[in-house]
Amino acid sequence: MESDERRNTLITLIKEQGSWARITDNTWCIKSDETRSSEVRDKLAARVAVKNTERLLVVNMTFSAWASYYLPKEVTDWLKE
Repeated sequence: MESDERRNTLITLIKEQGSWARITDNTWCIKSDETRSSEVRDKLAARVAVKNTERLLVVNMTFSAWASYYLPKEVTDWLKE
């Protein structure tokens, strides 16, 4: 699978997870009903094999504090939900 095709597939899979926000060009947040980060990671990686030159990090941010600079208002509004 070509790099652009892999990226587009991963973006589609992220969007299929439910509620999402694009933080930067290559950084996404999703809200998931999955209870374990590894379940989300495995679901994404099963469809798009992650190469050792790529990075995929899944973090459970439930009840976590956050702060930001210069994020678009629609992203910060989404994060506040």
